[in-house]
Amino acid sequence: VLLNVVALMFSSQISGGSREIAAALPLGAVVAARVLGPNMVHRKHIALLSAFAVLFSIVLVQHAASKSIKANSYEAEVWLKQHGYTYGLGGYWSSNNITVESGNSVQVRPVNTGPKGITQYDWESDSTWYDPTQHYANFLVMDIANPSGVSYATPQQAVKQFGKPEVAVITGGQEIMVWNKNLLANLPSSS
Repeated sequence: VLLNVVALMFSSQISGGSREIAAALPLGAVVAARVLGPNMVHRKHIALLSAFAVLFSIVLVQHAASKSIKANSYEAEVWLKQHGYTYGLGGYWSSNNITVESGNSVQVRPVNTGPKGITQYDWESDSTWYDPTQHYANFLVMDIANPSGVSYATPQQAVKQFGKPEVAVITGGQEIMVWNKNLLANLPSSS
């Protein structure tokens, strides 16, 4: 556990936030149980642990019963489905949300921004997604409501790299640009 925490401190993943160290919590719980477990056989300890278990169960049930919130890219997913678009590009979060929420019926592959412009996203992706001989990507979804979304692609970069789109729509904080060409042909690798 300590090795995980120290490794995170010196890695480039620390900017990803607390979710990058999520494994430390359950691993720490196992270590604590092994160290403290044999000493916690007294009735008051068992009663205290039981009270915590009941409290955590109530919180779990409350969260499970609450209404789920649609992803910020939900309206973009609906628009793409309604207009028959099935394969395109987008920012990291929008691409994953749309692909999963649509049940893979609308596949949006992540892109990034770098010195070469809008590029393939090399982390947690498959190089075949970007092969223009295998796929035809004719749209780009960009998160314009979230300031961190512009790190993946902006409308200005898209126009500069791919030309003027045939259609540009803003829906639910997302801008969708559509071209009558395969964007993968002009999408460089980030490396």
